[in-house]
Amino acid sequence: MKKGMTRRELEVTDQKEIIRILDKCKVLHLGLVDGDEPYVVAMNYGYTREEDNLTLYLHAATAGHKLDLIK
Repeated sequence: MKKGMTRRELEVTDQKEIIRILDKCKVLHLGLVDGDEPYVVAMNYGYTREEDNLTLYLHAATAGHKLDLIK
Protein backbone atom coordinates (compact mmCIF):
# COMPACT_ATOMS: atom_id res chain seq x y z
CA MET A 1 0.00 0.00 0.00
CA LYS A 2 1.44 3.35 -1.07
CA LYS A 3 1.03 6.18 1.40
CA GLY A 4 0.93 9.82 0.42
CA MET A 5 2.59 12.74 2.13
CA THR A 6 1.27 13.76 5.52
CA ARG A 7 1.74 17.47 4.76
CA ARG A 8 0.32 17.55 1.23
CA GLU A 9 0.66 21.36 1.06
CA LEU A 10 4.48 20.96 1.18
CA GLU A 11 4.68 18.48 -1.71
CA VAL A 12 6.60 19.72 -4.77
CA THR A 13 5.18 18.26 -7.98
CA ASP A 14 6.05 20.90 -10.58
CA GLN A 15 8.91 19.50 -12.73
CA LYS A 16 10.49 22.94 -13.25
CA GLU A 17 10.56 23.56 -9.50
CA ILE A 18 12.06 20.12 -8.84
CA ILE A 19 14.85 20.81 -11.36
CA ARG A 20 15.43 24.27 -9.82
CA ILE A 21 15.85 22.65 -6.39
CA LEU A 22 18.19 19.96 -7.75
CA ASP A 23 20.31 22.59 -9.54
CA LYS A 24 20.50 24.82 -6.43
CA CYS A 25 21.43 22.12 -3.92
CA LYS A 26 24.59 20.01 -3.76
CA VAL A 27 23.68 17.49 -1.06
CA LEU A 28 20.65 15.33 -0.39
CA HIS A 29 19.83 13.44 2.79
CA LEU A 30 18.96 9.83 2.02
CA GLY A 31 16.64 8.44 4.68
CA LEU A 32 16.46 4.69 5.23
CA VAL A 33 15.18 2.42 7.99
CA ASP A 34 17.61 0.32 10.05
CA GLY A 35 15.43 -2.13 11.99
CA ASP A 36 13.09 0.26 13.75
CA GLU A 37 15.52 3.22 13.73
CA PRO A 38 16.04 5.94 11.12
CA TYR A 39 19.33 5.95 9.22
CA VAL A 40 20.10 9.15 7.31
CA VAL A 41 23.23 9.86 5.31
CA ALA A 42 24.17 13.07 3.49
CA MET A 43 25.21 12.42 -0.11
CA ASN A 44 26.28 14.33 -3.19
CA TYR A 45 24.22 13.56 -6.26
CA GLY A 46 23.87 14.02 -9.96
CA TYR A 47 20.87 13.66 -12.20
CA THR A 48 19.71 13.35 -15.76
CA ARG A 49 16.36 14.27 -17.19
CA GLU A 50 14.94 12.84 -20.40
CA GLU A 51 11.48 14.14 -21.17
CA ASP A 52 9.49 13.41 -17.98
CA ASN A 53 11.95 10.80 -16.64
CA LEU A 54 14.21 12.02 -13.84
CA THR A 55 17.11 9.78 -12.77
CA LEU A 56 19.15 10.51 -9.63
CA TYR A 57 22.71 9.20 -9.33
CA LEU A 58 24.15 8.59 -5.86
CA HIS A 59 27.75 7.59 -5.16
CA ALA A 60 28.13 4.36 -3.25
CA ALA A 61 30.74 1.70 -2.62
CA THR A 62 29.99 -1.82 -3.83
CA ALA A 63 29.39 -2.95 -0.24
CA GLY A 64 28.42 -1.33 3.04
CA HIS A 65 25.69 -0.57 5.52
CA LYS A 66 23.77 1.78 3.25
CA LEU A 67 23.55 -0.78 0.44
CA ASP A 68 22.59 -3.51 2.93
CA LEU A 69 19.65 -1.36 4.07
CA ILE A 70 18.58 -0.61 0.50
CA LYS A 71 18.59 -4.31 -0.35
